[in-house]
Amino acid sequence: MFSLSLFAQESDKQGELKYAPRVSDYFIAFGEEAFIELFGATFVNLKSPKPQGINFESIIYSITKQPYVWDKTKFLQNQIVHPYAGNLFFNAARANNLDFWTATAYTVWGAWSWENIYQNSVTSYNDLITTTAAGIITGETFHRLAYAAGAIWEPLIWLVSPVDGINRLLRGERYRHCAPEDLEVIYAAEFFTAFCAAEKFTGKTTEFLPLAEFHPYIVYQNPFGHKTKEPFDQFSLDAMLMTKFNETMGYVEIDGALYSWPFFCNIDLPASIGINFNYKVNYFDRLNYSTNAVGVFLRQQIPFDDSGKNYFWWNAEADFIFLETSKIDNVNYYNVGPEAKLEIGLETERVAVRASGEFDYVFPQNVWHNKDFIGIDFKILPWLCVGVEDLLICTEGDARNFTSVGVKVRK
Repeated sequence: MFSLSLFAQESDKQGELKYAPRVSDYFIAFGEEAFIELFGATFVNLKSPKPQGINFESIIYSITKQPYVWDKTKFLQNQIVHPYAGNLFFNAARANNLDFWTATAYTVWGAWSWENIYQNSVTSYNDLITTTAAGIITGETFHRLAYAAGAIWEPLIWLVSPVDGINRLLRGERYRHCAPEDLEVIYAAEFFTAFCAAEKFTGKTTEFLPLAEFHPYIVYQNPFGHKTKEPFDQFSLDAMLMTKFNETMGYVEIDGALYSWPFFCNIDLPASIGINFNYKVNYFDRLNYSTNAVGVFLRQQIPFDDSGKNYFWWNAEADFIFLETSKIDNVNYYNVGPEAKLEIGLETERVAVRASGEFDYVFPQNVWHNKDFIGIDFKILPWLCVGVEDLLICTEGDARNFTSVGVKVRK
């Protein structure tokens, strides 16, 4: 729907205020994306020993003649900085009322134009893929979480998604309720602070490290019996950050439902089947790897009673990795391969248990990774728990195990 009206808007059935995109929104989003890239290019030039401006001849050469490569840039730059940049490109469109797929096109353009126009280096296959795929996943996740957070406290929008915050400020929408009225966040944010001991097995040695840990875990909308209205209106975000002064490690995993359909719901066993789109990055010394993957999932909830508070659940996923990046002994590998995940859990009024096992195999380098996790929460109050967690990361004979005990605040 297009409208030239300055204040085009419409309401949905739940009373949520929605804005129809105007023709000008497409141009504003394009301008914001260009500004983000110019800002990024300026920042890169300030850090460069030989700063260079945008050169028309090099742009033509890059587009018409320069061959693409798989670059060997630092792991964190390729797997954290590029996805975050893609998230900014994506939300330049989403914050201007454009839909998911239109924002995807903006992200593709942003990734391509950065590599060929704004950056004075050889165009990289892996940067194009990661900026686009991971940028879409992180972008939609942050966009939705920012607007949900805005219903709690306006500055949280700026923390989660600065582009959304800037656009709300420019349109005079600050402090206006923006989250859907029927929004359900199963774990609004599960903050886990703990001291943990890590065992590092390299050859036959064992190293114990005291670490501080922070573990947010968010489930956006109920995943059981879910029917997609638009892409990523159900997703989960699981992250863990562990630090010991000069050593920081952890992981981030975002798993969104691109499309999902309910079944079995007529017999009180809510279940969903669908197509998922996920991005994960693990940063653990020699166990550094990231994946962008698409696949299928099956989830089911089995209630014990009618209260809705006591149930068993499981989730199975089979994905195909279309870009996997590993860094072992300071060498980057780019691969494709299959991935599988099985997750089970138990929720009652007094205890919550979550366990998962993940496995991915990548070729042609024949590298495998697996990650096993188990967490148990004992509820002292409805929002306060004492928790125990264990995380095991393995790849090619190397492994790290983290055992944590701490306090959780959860919804």
